[in-house]
Amino acid sequence: MDDPKWKSYQGIAKKMVTDTNAVAQEKGLECCLAFAENCKTANKTAGEVIDGLVSKCVAAPKTKTKELATQICLMYCEIEAHEKVIEQLIGGFTNKNPKVVSGCVMNVTECLRCFGAKVIKISPLLKAIIPLMDHRDKDVREGGKKLIIESYRWIGDIMKVQLKDLKDVQMKELEAEFSNLTDVGRCKAERWLRSQGPPREVVKEPREDGAEDDEDC
Repeated sequence: MDDPKWKSYQGIAKKMVTDTNAVAQEKGLECCLAFAENCKTANKTAGEVIDGLVSKCVAAPKTKTKELATQICLMYCEIEAHEKVIEQLIGGFTNKNPKVVSGCVMNVTECLRCFGAKVIKISPLLKAIIPLMDHRDKDVREGGKKLIIESYRWIGDIMKVQLKDLKDVQMKELEAEFSNLTDVGRCKAERWLRSQGPPREVVKEPREDGAEDDEDC
């Protein structure tokens, strides 16, 4: 049964990641990560926490702060709050600070890389990232390019219809990157939703005649 006090956790969790003191904030991020990993009601705080990460952490000057922010995003994805994580990160794409935008794009890309297209839906990502391909900030544009390439790794040519508004020179650059990929459509997730766990390996029983079964039927 869920803890009835979960609503009070929302504000507390957000404060942990938005403390104005850098040292306290880092400790708060570590605490929030542990909270997300171990508290069964933590997924209900995803909106407030990720909003705090977007505003105060993804563009922080300290590398450790940014790394912890990414770990927290991934942990909230793991505990079944992936839709809220992506929603809040995409919301950061419109931030006036290009460093925040770049940080949000990087975290979305990392979520997709770790959990794959079965968990992180690609269509909304492409819809949000296409306008940023003409952003005035180079890091934002490069981040957008990486997100599109990562998306292509998972679903291949089927996504190209959503790239129709890109400029010819942009599409040419992307096509060159696509051609260098060797695992399109064969990517495997590195992390899984808590309710799923990693896929089980198929254990093959040895044949009595000593021969090995073919892998493909």
